[in-house]
Amino acid sequence: MGQAELAWKRWLVEFQTREQPSIPEQQADGLIRIGVGEYLDGIFMLNNLDDRSAEEPSYEATVRQWRSHPGFWYALYPLAYYPETAGWANSVNINPFLALGLMRQESRFQPKIRSVVGAVGLMQIMPETGDYIAGKLNLESFNLDSPADNIRFGTWYLDDVHQTYDNDSILAIASYNAGPGNVATWVEKNKNLSPDEFIDAIPFDETRKYVTAVLENHWNYLRLYDPRYFKLVPNQFP
Repeated sequence: MGQAELAWKRWLVEFQTREQPSIPEQQADGLIRIGVGEYLDGIFMLNNLDDRSAEEPSYEATVRQWRSHPGFWYALYPLAYYPETAGWANSVNINPFLALGLMRQESRFQPKIRSVVGAVGLMQIMPETGDYIAGKLNLESFNLDSPADNIRFGTWYLDDVHQTYDNDSILAIASYNAGPGNVATWVEKNKNLSPDEFIDAIPFDETRKYVTAVLENHWNYLRLYDPRYFKLVPNQFP
């Protein structure tokens, strides 16, 4: 067992013996969990610090200070599965950071997660959609629990819906969540709306929030990791 894993296991035993950790302990645990790939719990713990500090005002300044540090944001937006994502995304002309932003929203980078409706894996592919994509890719076998297959299928489908809507990412992201049929209906009904107005007019609450969250994720990945963007907004961390 490596030293990092041993330290993690010792911390986990100590942490779990407490009824509720202090805010500094929660911050430390969130960072550790993200560092060892426990993204779902780690991201939740860091996001939850604002709520915790609202309950304990003496920590509000401390949490604001943490959130002003770039390292906090790098932890919230990790480069999980980046080599595989970049490889497959670039092969179909999708921005890898958009794919990561979508993956972060879909699964919090949990490779074997299942949704209540049966969507599978990192990019939450429905089995029937997987069969459709496999046919398009001339694949006889695939495993949606496999990060490589799931990312390949997810990026292919994200590119497919982009092509359907002339590379309009808002419509493509909405289609990824709600299906192209629903989005086609909304486009027909709201032809003259601005992008922001179109998002506000999405009738499905889940899809409206989903599109906003994926776009926010995408922007944060760009400003953190793409030199073309972080030069435009240096040291701007809320």
